[in-house]
Amino acid sequence: MKTDQLILYRFTKDGLAYNFSKILELCSQNAISSEEEKASLREVLLSCVNGLVETASSHGFYGNIWHCYLTYLLVSKENAYSLGCEIKDDEGGSVSDIARLDFSIYKDLFDYDISILNEVFDLDISFLSHF
Repeated sequence: MKTDQLILYRFTKDGLAYNFSKILELCSQNAISSEEEKASLREVLLSCVNGLVETASSHGFYGNIWHCYLTYLLVSKENAYSLGCEIKDDEGGSVSDIARLDFSIYKDLFDYDISILNEVFDLDISFLSHF
């Protein structure tokens, strides 16, 4: 995953989306090296799940709340691309090219199978897919 390469739609370092995506990446690459790291990441994951549930409840998300949260980030982020589109539509150019690169990274985030978190951390957070 290339979330560190986001430009217009960057995640806040150590924010919910940043932490959740990093944990997904580590799990999918089987890159958790020790039980201590796993325990530490489990705590971060549970904090992320709490944030997703709280945000879902306050914003009326339903279904896959990870997908809803990513969509929320996309539609609520003001940046050069979104403001430009509000003023005069997408006229192409380098800002549009940058946005397309960011969108491809978001697409990868949408495609992750979050059920891997259940397996790796021995949790039942399947409700994230059908809230």
